[in-house]
Amino acid sequence: MIFGDASTCGGISDKMKIVTVKTPARLHMGILDVNGGLGRIYGSLGLAIQKPTVILEASESDSLQVEGLDRRRAEQAATTFLQHFNIERPCRIKVKSTIPSHVGLGSGTQLRLAVAKSLATLYIVDGSTRELAGAVGRGTVSGIGTAAFDHGGFNIDGGVPTEEESRRLPAPIIFSQPFPEDWLLVVAIPDASKGYSGPIEDRAFADLPSAPPELVGRMCRVLVMRLLPALVERDIRIFGSALTDLQRLTGECFSSVQGGQFAGNIVSETVSFLLNEGAYGAGQSSWGPAVYGLVKGRSAAESLVKQVQAFLDTSVGGKVFYTAANNNGATVKVSEDI
Repeated sequence: MIFGDASTCGGISDKMKIVTVKTPARLHMGILDVNGGLGRIYGSLGLAIQKPTVILEASESDSLQVEGLDRRRAEQAATTFLQHFNIERPCRIKVKSTIPSHVGLGSGTQLRLAVAKSLATLYIVDGSTRELAGAVGRGTVSGIGTAAFDHGGFNIDGGVPTEEESRRLPAPIIFSQPFPEDWLLVVAIPDASKGYSGPIEDRAFADLPSAPPELVGRMCRVLVMRLLPALVERDIRIFGSALTDLQRLTGECFSSVQGGQFAGNIVSETVSFLLNEGAYGAGQSSWGPAVYGLVKGRSAAESLVKQVQAFLDTSVGGKVFYTAANNNGATVKVSEDI
């Protein structure tokens, strides 16, 4: 959703154009197929959430300048974008807000896409969000982060080709639906080991054993015959139960590289605590350590936040909050400064 007229960004003016981008975070709720026997592999489901967010500003400058938070990754994204599109006019980027890194909330993809979208708007580069993601090297496994940025909501992607040289764009989205506004997510980030990223993540995927076709089939059946009908019919009990089952089945596929169904004892214990205290469904987001529990209504969310925070405070510590889904995706605002 764009506020302002981005088409005038490259015009001659005494005023400096400033492009502000605000992104959602995302919960990655599982991978469906690490077998790949049908020519595609992975296939993910996930949800865009309203917080935390990336917020950054971009404007033209005499030299490449990156200020604020997470400067190294923002500069890498800007450099990659400018080189990919052969743009020689430098820019200034100021990162005002970020998503915590390597905890399972999609910080890298959202930051890179925010940089790419801000510069595409600034320099009038025509390209879809999927194309921009490909240009800055995101979405090689999952398309959920790209979909969260593009339009928000609950999304499922169709995986990527098993041949790596064919992976030019993020996985295509095959299902997308707004998430009920009163279905809230209690998100806990234990003070535990960071999730996999970069070369470590690449090695983890390379080391994954092929999942049995029967297990993949079971996951797809739960998805199609339980989870999706429950979402369409707004049945939070069946949706939550199916989501929990999918998370545990995904954990079976990844147990050899993450040490169990979940990424460590505290993650497993927090998921169990969420379920025992009334969450309709719960699981680990991406590689963790972030976990989430599904509840209905603000009062239930506030109560569960307090309970989970007390639980973590007596063990490893951590941060707990609740949030609603983001059903719109990132916002882009173009303004002028004299």
